[in-house]
Amino acid sequence: MLEEYLKLECETGLLNDKIGDFRYWLFIRDKLYMKIEELSSANTNIPTGNNTSKIAAFIDKMTSSSVVELVWKKICLKDILYVIKNLTISNPLLFIKKSKILIFTSNRRTLIDGKYYETWTDEIADSFGKDCLTVESLDVTSHRRPLYTKNIKEIDVVDIFPLLVSFINKLSCKKTLKKLVSEKVDKIERSLIEYIGISPNKEYLETLILTRFFWYHSKKRILKKIIKKVNPNIIIEVVGYETNNMIVNELGKQLSIPTIELQHGIIGMQHIAYNYLCRKTFKPLPDYIFFYSNYWKNTCRFPIKKTHQLAVGFPFFENQLKKYPPVISKDNRLRIIVLSQPVFKYEIVTFIDRLLCLFEEGKIRFSLTYKLHPAEYNQPIEDWKKITSHKNVKLINDSSDALYKLFSENDILIGVTSTAIFEGLAYGLNTFVLNIGNANERMIDLIENKYVTFCNTPEEVVNSEMLWTQTPPLKRNEFFEPNSMKNITGIINKLMNKGRKNVK
Repeated sequence: MLEEYLKLECETGLLNDKIGDFRYWLFIRDKLYMKIEELSSANTNIPTGNNTSKIAAFIDKMTSSSVVELVWKKICLKDILYVIKNLTISNPLLFIKKSKILIFTSNRRTLIDGKYYETWTDEIADSFGKDCLTVESLDVTSHRRPLYTKNIKEIDVVDIFPLLVSFINKLSCKKTLKKLVSEKVDKIERSLIEYIGISPNKEYLETLILTRFFWYHSKKRILKKIIKKVNPNIIIEVVGYETNNMIVNELGKQLSIPTIELQHGIIGMQHIAYNYLCRKTFKPLPDYIFFYSNYWKNTCRFPIKKTHQLAVGFPFFENQLKKYPPVISKDNRLRIIVLSQPVFKYEIVTFIDRLLCLFEEGKIRFSLTYKLHPAEYNQPIEDWKKITSHKNVKLINDSSDALYKLFSENDILIGVTSTAIFEGLAYGLNTFVLNIGNANERMIDLIENKYVTFCNTPEEVVNSEMLWTQTPPLKRNEFFEPNSMKNITGIINKLMNKGRKNVK
């Protein structure tokens, strides 16, 4: 289906289509594709017109990781006061200073030794010290503190004000804009049905476009002020296809500041954000992308110059591997780690429950660690009672045990499409990928090259030779280039030494 989607956006001109100065398609293409996948996998006759219920439409509008986390988080007065403080007396626009490097970091932080650590940018920020300023967006209703990195500002203003502006603007939206958006929606709907045979309802499409339209203009004004005040020589970002970072990429080109995206997870032929059939470059995309290794360059069709696609490594992984080297087993127990994923939670639970029953029936000695995804930490433990009811099972529902420590203590890894599967492979773990969701597409390279064993049933795991075979670690630079910090700082320094025009 992805190929038809990519063909659609090229042949219908959607990639170049605009509403004013807003290239709306580039800002909705990944969200819309995920919605199409959801509708397609449901295998139901969902109406393509306006007949979808208002409740379903509301859920569609609200679907996002932040909203999902918000459901499990109790909002207290402390959170509200914290946000108000960051919008007023702690507003970075009032006191933000110049810096050579500006990092738009991720708010997905991991608790390590009592401090919250951002695994992609903190080591880079620490390396450049005072020459680097990190800015962080809101994490649902707060920020995870205390921090590892020091020179950081919280830019809640970029997330909160545009949401309020968007809500007000949608209520007072001009008829001419509504008419124009309606025309775009008609075009998208016709194209989706022609190329793919399915389309979300018009209300969903209109809301998606209008929301991003108002976000774009409101966020752009604030982000431009931040960038001009910092006046950096270079901008670094994580998750380049998020709305904020796409706007930052546009501003970088406008202000002659090179932008670099750091790889933050799996990049493959099925990842919509990193695949385009058209070779034309687009302003909302970064100027450079830093891959973990050369392996990843060949897993996508990203429309930026090949000379700007650079294999640099992953400093956090490299350091954690040194800190937690593999521990050799002293008995013949199967030491297993399972990686949970929120979207596949119940399917994984069912699979592992059956696998544990088979182990117990066969009197197989084992210990199993079930590692929850950070987004699942606040969810009820009862959701995993099928797993915890078995003996020799440990459920990890916080950051007290580092993932890499768990890798070092186990021999077998079970997962679906987690990025951590590649890190487990670099640890030398015998790895089983479960045929759940789109795993056969997302992990196709690993499956075809026999890096992993692809399993449909728990019985296949039990009967697999890989369950009992000790395999040497893969060449770690296959997935993660060595000497990562040296590579990254060297390239950044070269780019900064080229110089640029002052921001006007």
